[in-house]
Amino acid sequence: MDWSPLTRHTIWGLTIGGFVHWLQITAINQNMIQRYLSLPTLQSAKRALWCFMIGVIMLISICGYAGMLIYAWYYECDPLTTKLARAKDQLLPLLVMNVLGEFPGLPGLFVAGVFSAALSSLSTGLNSMAAVVLEDFVKPFMKTPFTRKGADVFMKLTVVILGTICVALVFVVEQADTHMLQLSISLGAITHGPSFGIFNMGLLLPWINAKGALVGGIAGLSFMGWLGLSAEAAITSGKIKFDMKPVTTEGCTYSFPQVENLLISVPPDSVLDNDYYAT
Repeated sequence: MDWSPLTRHTIWGLTIGGFVHWLQITAINQNMIQRYLSLPTLQSAKRALWCFMIGVIMLISICGYAGMLIYAWYYECDPLTTKLARAKDQLLPLLVMNVLGEFPGLPGLFVAGVFSAALSSLSTGLNSMAAVVLEDFVKPFMKTPFTRKGADVFMKLTVVILGTICVALVFVVEQADTHMLQLSISLGAITHGPSFGIFNMGLLLPWINAKGALVGGIAGLSFMGWLGLSAEAAITSGKIKFDMKPVTTEGCTYSFPQVENLLISVPPDSVLDNDYYAT
């Protein structure tokens, strides 16, 4: 309940920031707009939006519960401290293996669910980017419009090229020493904020002309770029640190020897031998 804007997570920051974040997703995001336009009537779009809202609330609630469950399970034997897990993103799969590993098929079902969710989001994003490239960057400069077949071929080629770039960027992103969800939201806010501002200008301030919107958008983009990239650089360098809940290794049931104050992980139920210590 802290009112300080310098506190990382507060009720006010999450409520106000979350409201603006999800409002721009449902109002101006290309992925959502294409979904609205694919429906036959405005009433159908409203029903779809209500279903989306209910689904998102359920999803966020499950994610929040999963986070609390991870802490409750590992707070007495922190896998990050013992190096059993290298990053926070690995804690949920580790919990799944600890709890469901003895049930054949369930860990695989979990992995399949994660990959299906990721691929569905990726396919939607690639489709949206291809549509933007065609409508905003290609059609305005073409004297002869595309035929339906030509447009289909162009969009498919665009999806292949953009997909290849996205896969290549994985090798760049994995070098970033930060949480991927935090990084994606922070980088997305650089463009989402100015876009949402321009959208609201057109909706609420009809006397603003195109030149004013352009200047305001560039100014907003510049400020958000400086703010977002500076924050990520400070997080990566360690200048900005987030408070963590207390954890310990006193409840661990597996061995992890300390060598020069560095904790080296040993998988549970494994036997330590001289070769391991030598390594």
